[in-house]
Amino acid sequence: MCHLVTFCTSYRLADMVDQPLHIPEDIIAPRILIPGGMLLFAGAPKVGKSDFLLSMFIHFAAGEEFLDMKPQKPHRIFYLQMEIQGYYVGERIANLSVSYDLKQRAGENLFITPRLKMLLNADGVKACVRHICERFGKKRSHHSKWCCACSISSRSDYVATHAISTALPTPQAMPPYLLNWFRIKEVYLMADKNWTVTDIADRFEEAVATMRRLPPVRVQGYFSAWPPIVRTVWEQMAADKLPLRLGPPPADAISRMEETFDWVFWLEEEERKIIWLRASKVRWKQIQWKMGYGKTKTREIWTIGLLKITYRLNGENRRKK
Repeated sequence: MCHLVTFCTSYRLADMVDQPLHIPEDIIAPRILIPGGMLLFAGAPKVGKSDFLLSMFIHFAAGEEFLDMKPQKPHRIFYLQMEIQGYYVGERIANLSVSYDLKQRAGENLFITPRLKMLLNADGVKACVRHICERFGKKRSHHSKWCCACSISSRSDYVATHAISTALPTPQAMPPYLLNWFRIKEVYLMADKNWTVTDIADRFEEAVATMRRLPPVRVQGYFSAWPPIVRTVWEQMAADKLPLRLGPPPADAISRMEETFDWVFWLEEEERKIIWLRASKVRWKQIQWKMGYGKTKTREIWTIGLLKITYRLNGENRRKK
């Protein structure tokens, strides 16, 4: 998505050879992040992207080099993330292999959000802009550049992404390219689709199945160097049969699961429990015993919860059209 312009410009090759154009100073050298540019940091789920970015932002906020990436000066950074609670962010920062002196020097330049329950639609972006201006101060933002780092789940390529954008010195508004990036994310988040109750129920069932296929959480830094044992055919035939397990889920299934988790915040607590239990293939009779409701009441709460999500998703689609 881009803004239309009413003028066009070009450069003559002779002028560019005789009088080279002025090259602006890199924000992060060498040519990692330039003024008005965007850096996309992507990777598979659960590989340590968040810890990597936290360490990188602390170095940049202190004006220190990080993995041959050199900031020209200490940068003020706003880290907008929607996946980690505030107290867990603090725990991760405490466990980083970063010196206390470096954290102190970056303390006034780095702002990190806790896990936010908000949509990055037009209202959400405006709220973020207001908060950034309040945190950095309008006077300081007017005379210098700042960086905005966004950590959300992208629906365009079904991989967890992190975008780092340099903001122009305009304290009243977010830069157009960052606004467009937010709008693109919102379009993929709420795809143009006429949702039904059956679609929502299927998505919850898929989310439960995806969670069961996720790899277990292990302590980082420990691994086994023991080589895999290659058994003969006779050993395999004599061995006990192991239960068949599916492999890890694909990236698109994880993205849909994360999107389904966002829908849960639109529901009441009892609606969440009943919908999740039913998606987990729990029988209606057991759900009734667990919740303490009768057959009619339980199914009514389940239906109302799915209808809430259906109406909200379809309403978002209608407003965008």
